[in-house]
Amino acid sequence: YFSAWKYPRQVGDFMLPQIIQDVTEQRTVPIGCFILNFNDTSLAYEICEESWISNNPMIDAALDGAEIFINVSGSEIERGKLKRKLQMLEEFTERHGGAYAYVNIKGAIGGRNYFDGCCFFSENGKVRELSEPFHLGDVQVTTVTINLNSIRTFRISNKSFQKESHGVC
Repeated sequence: YFSAWKYPRQVGDFMLPQIIQDVTEQRTVPIGCFILNFNDTSLAYEICEESWISNNPMIDAALDGAEIFINVSGSEIERGKLKRKLQMLEEFTERHGGAYAYVNIKGAIGGRNYFDGCCFFSENGKVRELSEPFHLGDVQVTTVTINLNSIRTFRISNKSFQKESHGVC
């Protein structure tokens, strides 16, 4: 049910349902590809399908200076898929540097699709943390400490990334 955002580096307004407008007194929220800037770092996010497309918006986000990436996913289980996801995110952070957190939902939809609830974290080309797939508890918390200096050093030492980035290193 998810499809990738088709408008690189663009943000639009999403009209909130009336019930949410009544509670929040807010009519719209931004939607699209943007980077959240904080005092000491920047964060980009993607939803599910965007990590699988060849023109992944996180590539632009990395080149524009994002250091932390989050994928909130509804990725159903398939044989060998966890291995492919781990490899894909390892390769992304190896090419672009950064810290990448992948979070998948847990459960089932109508007996057709099953979700493993697995979360993992990759930094500068290495998976550093992997939660237990199919855990039986209601909640599973995985924590990591991100070394921003390591990310910045990794990017500075990557000549290919330096040539392509938009002057943010």
